[in-house]
Amino acid sequence: MNEILVSVIIPVYNVEKYLPKCLESVINQTLKQIEIICVDDGSTDNSLNILNEYAEKDKRIKVLTQKNLYAGVARNTGLKIAKGKYLSFLDSDDIFELTMLEEMYKKAVIDNSDVVACSFDIYDSDTNKITRQKLIKDKYVKLSPFKPSRLKDELFDFSSPNAWTKLFRHELFKKYNLKFVNTICCNDFTCVYTALALANRISIINKPFIKYRYVQKSNLTANRNKSADGFLVAAQVLENNLKKFNVYSIYKHAFEVKMRSSFNWELSLCTALQKEERKRVAKKLISPNLYKILYPEPDKPARPFRYLR
Repeated sequence: MNEILVSVIIPVYNVEKYLPKCLESVINQTLKQIEIICVDDGSTDNSLNILNEYAEKDKRIKVLTQKNLYAGVARNTGLKIAKGKYLSFLDSDDIFELTMLEEMYKKAVIDNSDVVACSFDIYDSDTNKITRQKLIKDKYVKLSPFKPSRLKDELFDFSSPNAWTKLFRHELFKKYNLKFVNTICCNDFTCVYTALALANRISIINKPFIKYRYVQKSNLTANRNKSADGFLVAAQVLENNLKKFNVYSIYKHAFEVKMRSSFNWELSLCTALQKEERKRVAKKLISPNLYKILYPEPDKPARPFRYLR
């Protein structure tokens, strides 16, 4: 096999209905020098059989299995064997434009960027229609490529926090030993934001390369309020990472604004009792600094809510 330019890591869990379309959109990419690492996260439906059937037909597909430990751990499992120069983390119920990897890889090489970000479409499974486009704002696109410090106050706002809208240089992950957190929800933004803060250069292609399947994902979003500590754990790991790599002072404002607005969105899904439980958990689980950010004093109201997903 020729040199692997991109490792595509796909966590898979009970998506038999959507998995074939996802896999077809990856194996038919115009960039052929890829490996496709599929990690079955303890599926109880026919997903693993589908993966094995595709792996028989396309030797670029590698199938790994694990017990149900959620998408973050599945991505980390795939990372252990990835050989590509760049990394792509895609979700197994979404659909990808066939030129996505080629265009993003070329952009990364031309700009010598550690991260390339794109936009996406929100796709309604029930109607088979695109309901919204989530484009990156022009003011950020015009700066591309840029050093992350150029956006020090807005670094965590210019793009969605999802791993699947990014192409990452593999060496960036190796150098800093970047991992996804082991939580049911919010397992990607810690890794993504840490990578953005540590990148030497970031590029943008403002094309919606991904159809994000809304109905399937909204089920997880609707139930995430049952996981009291997912966001809190992820936010704490991000604070720890930024301090460990000596960039917290640079991105302090961006961190505070993003964590506050994201936490407000998390709370909007909760009942009054769940909000009180969150507060009790937060006091025990997170640092005093992060607690003050998420629960500001009454005379210091949180900034207006902005959520990009």
